[in-house]
Amino acid sequence: VDNQNTLLKSALSEALEHSIALDVCVGYFNARGWNHISESLSQIRSRADQKPIRLLVGMAVPEKLAEQKNLETDFLLEAPEEDVDFQIAGRRAKAAVLDFAEQLTWGLPSLSAASAVRTLLEDLKSGVVSVKFAARRRIHAKLYLCHMDGGAQGFTAFVGSSNFTSSGLKGSGELNLEETDREKGKELATWLK
Repeated sequence: VDNQNTLLKSALSEALEHSIALDVCVGYFNARGWNHISESLSQIRSRADQKPIRLLVGMAVPEKLAEQKNLETDFLLEAPEEDVDFQIAGRRAKAAVLDFAEQLTWGLPSLSAASAVRTLLEDLKSGVVSVKFAARRRIHAKLYLCHMDGGAQGFTAFVGSSNFTSSGLKGSGELNLEETDREKGKELATWLK
């Protein structure tokens, strides 16, 4: 799935039409990305009592803070493992929420972006979507794990380079592997927990 011959937006939308849940881990997420798959979520939305869409955003820690930490680590001969306490994690979480708000609405204002934000807000309020931020450390992995409907409890996973943004779902320069093996799906689900 390279966003040239096959768009991730299309492949993911097709899988979502037969899914009962979706787990996503990405570096970046915004409303324009949500807008591309929102229409394919009707089956998942019907199961709102189960919080069927879980989103982990790994790059919500502000870039300036992350770059500063990288520079500090690069100039140390030995990079000590950072001891993150509750207070530090709390500050990072607050910064992540602010940075996420910027990510969410990135780009020029448009009617479709405003509509996507409203739809996402409804999904958050109704419990269809839950969002977590990686506050201890940034995560740059990209995984879309569709839990398929049916007795076999199968999975369709997309693992690759695409963030949950408009350019990630339909822009060029991305490469994602589609995986339907049940055991690999279980491994990916375990990794996400």
